[in-house]
Amino acid sequence: MTAGGVKLLGVVIAGGLSRRMGDKDKLWLDLRGEALIARAARRLARQTGDVILNVNRYDERLAGIGLPVVADLNEDYQGPLAGIVASLGWVHENRPDVTHVVAVSVDSPFFPDDLAARLTADIDGRAGEIAIAFSEDYPQPVFGLWPIVCLAPLNGFLEEADNLKVMAFVRSQAWRSVAFPTGSPPAFFNINTPDELAAAQEFLKEETARG
Repeated sequence: MTAGGVKLLGVVIAGGLSRRMGDKDKLWLDLRGEALIARAARRLARQTGDVILNVNRYDERLAGIGLPVVADLNEDYQGPLAGIVASLGWVHENRPDVTHVVAVSVDSPFFPDDLAARLTADIDGRAGEIAIAFSEDYPQPVFGLWPIVCLAPLNGFLEEADNLKVMAFVRSQAWRSVAFPTGSPPAFFNINTPDELAAAQEFLKEETARG
């Protein structure tokens, strides 16, 4: 999809380890009849058109989603940056028409419907910048607009850096923040525990009731 003068592709980052969910893989947690990964892909596709899935390990159930699956390049868990670099590499090799990737986290089921539009707004002359979503002055590091041209510096960063946090790399590059309201349910509500999954179920129930 073209937005703000750039060609977009969406990626659902789903490579987390789900440590606090016990033996349950967060990708397949059920939110009112829909797996989190299917929900994230569906919501993102409305904004970017094409979507790919990034995972840390392959699961045969992913074939049922019907989207390209991109695995992390390193089997050792390196966090979201590993998923972003793998996704940028896949796009570089397979979709040369795409200029930017919009990334979302699989475990944040209420991310904004206008995420891509706001990340790409006023992008003229700034197409090489990374754009990161902020809420209440805090970064939401996985939720961002990633230019394909940052593939090379990100590869170099992952090879040399001790700090693999997303914002450590972002702050070494040209970047900008994009503010989003919190909303209800909270736009970047994150499901890491069974209690948070139960809270998300309630948020969705209230959202459905409001119509």
